[in-house]
Amino acid sequence: MAAHKNFTIEEKLAILAEAESSSTAKIPVCRKYGISKATLDYWRKQFLNSKEHPEDELAKLRKENVMLRSIIVDKDLEIAYLKELLKKNEPTLSDKIEIIEAFRARSINLDFLLEIAGVSKSTFFYKALEKDGITNRGEWVPGFSLCK
Repeated sequence: MAAHKNFTIEEKLAILAEAESSSTAKIPVCRKYGISKATLDYWRKQFLNSKEHPEDELAKLRKENVMLRSIIVDKDLEIAYLKELLKKNEPTLSDKIEIIEAFRARSINLDFLLEIAGVSKSTFFYKALEKDGITNRGEWVPGFSLCK
């Protein structure tokens, strides 16, 4: 094999197994694959002497891949939201809330949308109550007191 090849984990394990099976000399195996004895020792230390197995490393890489894909999806949503805002000149708060509700209908996380829009959660829900005609929430009610 050619020198300076990037070996996969499976290939490294196969080379290590071959080197372990030849009980006397490791050098012929190293020459066969174009690697140094130090590289072989490093792989042995990395894979065979560690508590983690290559399968654990693959599982970690898969989890990291899923996490990175979710970050990409979030960025795509952010870009789509900002494109909607750019369609309007100087969007008002009601414009922002309208766009948030449209994206929310697509089952997108409300906290994420509010963060992108720069709208607080309380403002969003207050405006929703205003839209429904409920404006006296939180006001003092005559004849009722929590104090004695």
